[in-house]
Amino acid sequence: MSDYTLGDTIYLAFTTRAFATGVPTALAGSPTLEIYENDSVSPIVEGASKLVLTQNLNSINGFNLATITATTGNGFEAGKNYHLIVKTGTVGGTSVVGEVVSRFTLNASAAFTRLGAPAGASVSADVAAVKVDTAAILVDTGTTLDARIPAALVSGRMDSSVGSNLDKTGYALSSAGLQAIWDALTSALVTVGSVGKLLVDNVNAAIASRSSHTAADVWAAGTRVLTAGTNIALAKGVGVTGLNDLDAAGIRSAVGLASANLDTQIDVLPTAAETATSVWAAGARTLTSFGTLVADTATTIWAAGTRVLTAGTNIVLAKGVGLTGMNDLDAAGVRTATGLASANLDTQLSAIVGYVDTEVASILAAVDTEIAAIKAKTDQFVFTIANQVDSNALTGGLSEAGVRTAVGLATANLDTQLSTIDDFLDTEIAAIKAKTDQLVFTIANQVDSNALSGGGSGLSAAGVRAAIGLASANLDTQLTTIDDFLDTEIAAIKAKTDTIGTQTLTISSPVAATGDVTVIRGDSYVASDSTQIDWARTGWINLTGVTLVQVSVKYYSSATPVTFTASAPVTGTGSQTVRLELTATQTATLENGAYDIQVTLAGKIHTLLIGKWIVTQDVTP
Repeated sequence: MSDYTLGDTIYLAFTTRAFATGVPTALAGSPTLEIYENDSVSPIVEGASKLVLTQNLNSINGFNLATITATTGNGFEAGKNYHLIVKTGTVGGTSVVGEVVSRFTLNASAAFTRLGAPAGASVSADVAAVKVDTAAILVDTGTTLDARIPAALVSGRMDSSVGSNLDKTGYALSSAGLQAIWDALTSALVTVGSVGKLLVDNVNAAIASRSSHTAADVWAAGTRVLTAGTNIALAKGVGVTGLNDLDAAGIRSAVGLASANLDTQIDVLPTAAETATSVWAAGARTLTSFGTLVADTATTIWAAGTRVLTAGTNIVLAKGVGLTGMNDLDAAGVRTATGLASANLDTQLSAIVGYVDTEVASILAAVDTEIAAIKAKTDQFVFTIANQVDSNALTGGLSEAGVRTAVGLATANLDTQLSTIDDFLDTEIAAIKAKTDQLVFTIANQVDSNALSGGGSGLSAAGVRAAIGLASANLDTQLTTIDDFLDTEIAAIKAKTDTIGTQTLTISSPVAATGDVTVIRGDSYVASDSTQIDWARTGWINLTGVTLVQVSVKYYSSATPVTFTASAPVTGTGSQTVRLELTATQTATLENGAYDIQVTLAGKIHTLLIGKWIVTQDVTP
């Protein structure tokens, strides 16, 4: 940054470069410059008389010159810093508005430091004042001093009064005299306006302490670390490394603004009052929290003078307290209602508990035995491929229908039946648990019950039996029947499961019940050897008239499926079989994938089956 004299015409040259390449590039887009003083937020008013911009000086691309008339009349002041920036303009199509192109000061360097009074005087003014004083001295010494100094010394000294010799000229001070002048104490130099006083007041530091280094020496250092950035302005991208400047678009991107519309976006945000109005204006509201609403509601309900209960779940009432209007049963009525011949419920419950314990223990023992027997059979299963039981293709034995007959299945729907049983058990067990969860046992093995006096909609004996689903007071008989039934059915199930492993399974096709196909690469699958690939199903659409059945296999490694032609079903409805035969040559190139079976009927495409296509590598080459 250069320092200039107030009133000078300043010429500041600068180069504009393309951001992408750094090549000097013309300043375009009707460019203009502005000048800012110190930290002022307003520029000095522009005008041709103050600031002139010359672009591409001497036809040199990117070489620009700013001519500034730095006078007091144009608003400039001594001792101030000035920044020259781009007000409008682009370089290589990119806006450079706000770029600082130069800086300068006016009368701010050490050379302009004032030497003293009068206030506001410059060096030139002080020098002029000194010249006035020295001119007066010259007049005195040139006209009167000679007359006041004797022509000869008396005993080696002037023998006349000093006052009478002030106007003498032609005399020189001795070395001792000159030395005495320089040795004069500063405390004695007190005359205002004298040279000595000016020196005392303004030369107040050892000249030897002044650094001999120039600004060029300082900035020539290889590494410079700035501990403060006051009054330091850097042109964007010029001579500065390690800084990541953002342009206007970059700033918007950094804060997530699509355009310079932050005020607009903030303005559209609803106030608290607007939000509340919008919330309560909604037609339907779902509350996720009720605060004290539940407690307040309960208090209000129980404060009512009359309450009619429509359900009694989880309501425990103290015996005979606060209840009126009920239809009570006497002791004999209660026993009749529950099927008790006498007041011996504890005895009967104890017997039931003992019976249940015995039966449960018996069932558990049977279950343990049966499960162990079942496990012995299932342990023989081998699963080389997950979810597929390994088996050998045997001749003779039971057919598929024979296997179903052996296990008591009308059709191949064991999964469906088991699922139905499972769902039924889940439902029934949950229903039973819902009832048993309501039983309270204050005393072990004794169900708590209240003897009610009065009673509004109390139950009679028949009502009690109806409530628990008893046609008559025969709970013991029914429990015995259930136990016998369980014993019989479990034995029947065991008889069936015991046959697992003793029966012969004949596999005539690589097609699993799920529809997945497993073949061995390089093997033949032909009807003459009974190794064909058959899909036998019921429930397909009426395939009468179908002449072409296609089996398309899409390998996992390829986007293009491979298509084979299968034989059409012989019958159009009922049990229908699609048959595919493959030669060893055809299977030699098979890969793992998925398949579907499609037919075209009356111009419409129907997919009969979809499954996995599993290929096993043959060991023999």
